[in-house]
Amino acid sequence: MTKGSPVTQPPATTHGQGRISSLDGLRGTAAAAVVINHAVLTIPVFAALDYNIPVQHTWFEWAFTYTPLHLFWAGNESVMVFFVLSGLVLTLPIMAHRSHFDWRAYYPQRLVRLYVPLAASVALALVWATTVVRRTDPALSYWVNLHHQELTPWRVLLDVFVVTGASKLNSPLWSLQYEVLFSLLLPLYILIATRLRAHPWVLAGIALAASTIGRATHIGILQYLPVFALGVLLAVHWNEVSDIAQRIQSSASSRLIWTVITIATSAAFTCTWAIVGLPAALHAVDFAFPIVIASAVVIVFISAQTGTARRLLTTPAITWLGKVSFSLYLVHEPIIVSAALLARPDWEWLAALLSIPVAVTVGWTFNLLIERPSHSLARRVARAISASDRLSAGTEIARHQYEATRRGSKP
Repeated sequence: MTKGSPVTQPPATTHGQGRISSLDGLRGTAAAAVVINHAVLTIPVFAALDYNIPVQHTWFEWAFTYTPLHLFWAGNESVMVFFVLSGLVLTLPIMAHRSHFDWRAYYPQRLVRLYVPLAASVALALVWATTVVRRTDPALSYWVNLHHQELTPWRVLLDVFVVTGASKLNSPLWSLQYEVLFSLLLPLYILIATRLRAHPWVLAGIALAASTIGRATHIGILQYLPVFALGVLLAVHWNEVSDIAQRIQSSASSRLIWTVITIATSAAFTCTWAIVGLPAALHAVDFAFPIVIASAVVIVFISAQTGTARRLLTTPAITWLGKVSFSLYLVHEPIIVSAALLARPDWEWLAALLSIPVAVTVGWTFNLLIERPSHSLARRVARAISASDRLSAGTEIARHQYEATRRGSKP
């Protein structure tokens, strides 16, 4: 950030603040990084470098993979941003209305918003996979070949429910497994964060340590669920976080501070790839994971709290991308894989480039036809449950009043 990029818009400093539009833009840019990541992985040399398979490569291919240039296609890292964002944006409104938040309405509303688009995306992916049959071919990239698998009705059903993971039919759904589990466990996250409010750094340290252990032991739940906790901690301590941004901005060296934070965060966010690019340091990759997570938290902080980031992330194009980001995330991969399979030999670059606007167009259509109606349905379900609760509560009060009146009228 530059000083010409100070916090010119006042950051949200209370739990009662409205929707933070720049975070929608951040979600859109993260979704774009995932899409670009998968398009790049259809190129055999980049897929080999990504999976650490020995391959002949140019200096540009090496630099695009193993330097901070990887930021443009940092797909896995961007999912960590999604997880932090989910923890933050789900918790903020609850903290604002904690005393009367309707948990009975929250659960069906949240599950409808997740599962209706998810199920539709699985159906659409099945159409792509049966229309453009998945196969293995030495001319295809290693990543594209991974999508050749036997699809059974049971496997497709598991993809719809997603809590046990996702197949290669639409592999980005793996992250929805943890989104669903976090959504179900949200009251526990908030309870712990508020009960131990005086010790946020201890909780953050525990979350980072747990994720590191999960990464090293390949236990997904232990690796990813603590990432959501960092977003919850941000929300619970949102006022203090905003104060930090205000103090930085009031500093005489604010331009230098924001510049250093931005450059360091960008480098740290892709540090895993810098380490992989150094053969002698391969053993340190697992221990770089908490640095990536911490960087994702700082990226969310910068995006919500600094003026330049908020302006950039609320431009019309980025705002639109944020609106369709979930749909784009759900539908893009089967399209990109299909394009790679349909392409003529040595045309993988063209197929990768053309698949991106096709995926964006389908994502936009999916947003209009599936995601937005699912949001409306979720709100109607929540209102119906809340109205039912109010009716039941009113009936119970009336019954007690009636019984009290009868007791009072007895001789």
